[in-house]
Amino acid sequence: MEFTEKSRMRQAVLARRDALVAAHRQQRSQALCVRVLARDEWQRAQVILATVAMGSEPDTQWLLHRALEQGKTLVLPRVQRADKSLGLYAVQHLSQDLLPGVWGILEPNPQRCASIPLTQVDLILVPGVAFDHTGARLGYGAGYYDRMLARAECRARTLAMAFEEQWVPQVPMDDHDQRVHCVLFDQRAEGVLDQGEPS
Repeated sequence: MEFTEKSRMRQAVLARRDALVAAHRQQRSQALCVRVLARDEWQRAQVILATVAMGSEPDTQWLLHRALEQGKTLVLPRVQRADKSLGLYAVQHLSQDLLPGVWGILEPNPQRCASIPLTQVDLILVPGVAFDHTGARLGYGAGYYDRMLARAECRARTLAMAFEEQWVPQVPMDDHDQRVHCVLFDQRAEGVLDQGEPS
């Protein structure tokens, strides 16, 4: 797959998402969060891997707080550049347990947060730039999530939340790219890779 095809799509979709008015983006983010909370995957999950939103991504703060309020184990990733992987840590206090990470994104402080194995995660909220209705995902280009989702010990259900502006007819896919089970768009029907039960 030509890298330029992905890079052109990434640039175009990010420009659309970045152009959203902040107040409108916040309103639409909350609507997406409500949809996530209503999903069976969320309600059944005891251990949820999420992210702190960066830039113009749908805001996840409300979901993070609700996970803790509902007594779920909230896991956030920490970029480990040495081996290009994500370290997973349980966060109990969003105001105390996070520090700016590699790209300025808030990440768990490993001095305060317990490490969690991927095998314990029930649901992964996967960030991304663009998605289509087959669950294909275009990320930011570093491959951290593709590598994690491809690991044999990853048995979690995967769910993405995206604005209408992030929908594309077809995401260009390479052999190493990983699809998500479901994409919740805020203004169109969800995209679904499969409708089976979580493994």
